[in-house]
Amino acid sequence: MKTLHFIMILLTILCVQCSTPASHKKETTGFFMKENIASVADSFLSLYPNKKVYELFINKEGPHEFVLILHAGDTPLTKEENKDYKQNPIIQVARGKVLIDVYSGIERYIGTDQSKIYQQKLNNVDEGKFWIITDSFDIIKVDTTYKTAYPFIALPHKLGDIKFTTP
Repeated sequence: MKTLHFIMILLTILCVQCSTPASHKKETTGFFMKENIASVADSFLSLYPNKKVYELFINKEGPHEFVLILHAGDTPLTKEENKDYKQNPIIQVARGKVLIDVYSGIERYIGTDQSKIYQQKLNNVDEGKFWIITDSFDIIKVDTTYKTAYPFIALPHKLGDIKFTTP
C-alpha cells in the first residue's frame, strides 16, 4: 500500500512538472556575471525594471580595453541583424528573474540549437535605455548620458558645449 501511495505521488509530481509551460519553469544558464560588472547590471535593471528585452553587448577594443553596452527596450537593439543573419544570443545571464542576452559578435558565426530568434510583433517601438561601460585595466567607468548606441561600431562623439562660429 505504501509503495502504491509513493508511486501515485511520484506520478502526480511528474505529470505536473511536464505540464508546466516552459515559460514558467526556472531557467538556468550556467553563466554568471563577474562582480566587476554585476553591480552595474543590477543598478541598470533596477532603473529599468519593466522592459521586454535586456541585452549586453561586449566589444573588445584592445588587449585591456572593452566597451560594453547595456540595453533595455521593447525590441532587441539588433533586431534586423538578428533576423537577417538568423543569429541568436549564444549566452544568457540571469540576474534575479531577468535574463540578459549577451552578444559578442560570435553569434554571427556560431549557432545554437535554440530557436530564440525574436519574432516579436510589437508596434510600440521604444528607443530603449543605454548605459555605456568602459573597462580599461579593470577600471570600470559607466556613462549614462548616451541616448543611443549601436554595438561593434565606434560610439558617437559627444559635442558637449562646443559653440560653432562662422569662419
